Amino acid sequence: MDSAACYEYELEYAVPGTSRSAYEDWLTRATVSWGMDARVRSLSHQETDTRFTPYERLVFEFESVHEWAGFVESQTHTENVSELRELATEIRTRLWRPRRAGRLTRSTAAVTAAAEDR
Repeated sequence: MDSAACYEYELEYAVPGTSRSAYEDWLTRATVSWGMDARVRSLSHQETDTRFTPYERLVFEFESVHEWAGFVESQTHTENVSELRELATEIRTRLWRPRRAGRLTRSTAAVTAAAEDR
């Protein structure tokens, strides 16, 4: 399955400055345990690009909605999120499903532009 056809699950949250050190320790442990789950196709950590907000997110990719459901119901995920709730605020989750429109990349955009020039 290509990356355009995967389910993406986002875990977004704010980390107060007072929790930063404990959060960094938690993040290391949590990403290792989540990364060992065979259902997780990929995992990335992102931060906002501004210094005005403390928001961060973890983005997980799954091959199917069934793999995602098994993951979010797992003991590992439940324990990791429970620990995160002690360190972070404004925790939100979202599940994005794949669309059939595909994925635009630089190479597909260049091919499309070249075809339109003809």
